[in-house]
Amino acid sequence: MVIKGKVIKGGGKARSYGVPTANLDVIPEGLPEGIYVGSAVLASGEKHPCVISWSRILEVHLLDWSDDLYGQELTVHVDERISDFVAFESDEQMKIKILSDIKKAREMT
Repeated sequence: MVIKGKVIKGGGKARSYGVPTANLDVIPEGLPEGIYVGSAVLASGEKHPCVISWSRILEVHLLDWSDDLYGQELTVHVDERISDFVAFESDEQMKIKILSDIKKAREMT
């Protein structure tokens, strides 16, 4: 599946864990909620492996990327599901899960 969208400002929670995400202004029709591995292509054509989280908002974490993406168009290629989307009782549990998903994504790319 390929999803195109513009990067918008999010709440910054993942960034506070050291995992900045690009929140896209799009609802991916037909994509079940969950965590996925894929790749993101910047407007420049530069391609990066990424972790994609979909539940209410589409969030994309580009592996080994730290520059500002606000306002840019991203083309996201969703390759494979990593896990279900899970609600957490604490921020610490969420941080542990996010880091685990990133580790899985690195092993898959």
